[in-house]
Amino acid sequence: MRTKPSYWMTGVILALGATTFAQDQLLWDNATITTSNGHAHSPPAFPAIRHADDFVVADEAWIVTRFITDNIHDTLWIPSGVCEVFEWRDDGDYPRRDQIDQVWVLPYVATGSSYFGRAEYRWTMRINGLFETGTRWLGYRDPLAQGSGTSYWLEVLNRDSGPDGLTRPGWYNSVSGGPFIYHSGYNAEWQLYGFRANVARPVQFSVTRGARISGGVLSLFESDDDYLIVQARRPSSVSQPSVEVIVEGVAENRTPPVLAFRAEAFATAPAIERIDLFNVVANEWVRLREMQADETDRVLSIVISEGARDYIRQSDGVMRARISYYDPGLTNVGWGAAIDRAVWFLPR
Repeated sequence: MRTKPSYWMTGVILALGATTFAQDQLLWDNATITTSNGHAHSPPAFPAIRHADDFVVADEAWIVTRFITDNIHDTLWIPSGVCEVFEWRDDGDYPRRDQIDQVWVLPYVATGSSYFGRAEYRWTMRINGLFETGTRWLGYRDPLAQGSGTSYWLEVLNRDSGPDGLTRPGWYNSVSGGPFIYHSGYNAEWQLYGFRANVARPVQFSVTRGARISGGVLSLFESDDDYLIVQARRPSSVSQPSVEVIVEGVAENRTPPVLAFRAEAFATAPAIERIDLFNVVANEWVRLREMQADETDRVLSIVISEGARDYIRQSDGVMRARISYYDPGLTNVGWGAAIDRAVWFLPR
């Protein structure tokens, strides 16, 4: 087993690998032609503001590679080159806070246009993430910007390239949040690129540490509170897990440019949770996640954007994932883990 260092350890794992942008597709288009309106959304002048726009994933899932948007900024405002990208779930026409990820901004390029005496720049953010079907909200800001003033996310009038823009015309599905949350009357200007993906559910599993109490392979298909429950067993050494489950799936596409894995699980004690994927080429497990387990359901996602095919056995398409829980010095073994879902996503 080796530890792969190029993954952000955040709410969702974002693989900062060398995705081939030439292969990705335009998934959502809110245009990059502004009305010259914009919303302030970055420190230091506006540290509390969050601006977001909604979009609809009409497929089973999107594996996202790029987030492109235009903005202008004050003369003395200095970008850091790192942005926070926010993803929220939908909560009745408003965003519900879900997760935050830090991503590098690829070199931003002047478009040649200017508004309010400020040059316009096009920002490309690599955000290899996983969005499943339904309405989502996306936003960003530069939390480490220096100087004075702020940047402004430019907007377009009544442009929302999705079914929600047609069925809810009373407002334009973009909101700002600071001390208040309100619908702005404009849509943010942005585009989203990536791959339309299908889910690959597990075909079998094995409990290699611990004791299975209930649940089977069907328990791992959906987020439905039908759990595979495994009771912890005291290991012979602290380097071994008290609970370990290996899950296998089969990929129809054996040479994908990217792939993703998503697990939803919890432990009934503050154990250390680890997720590994098996690299067939290297013939070893690659650790992609390690953190203290929650005692309520938590969704963990991994996106592989470099050498994705290395995690698929080419002879039969088999993929393997390992979910394990380590005892950090618990005085009893009266605890266990419950896995609600463990699935892969591959471009279709």
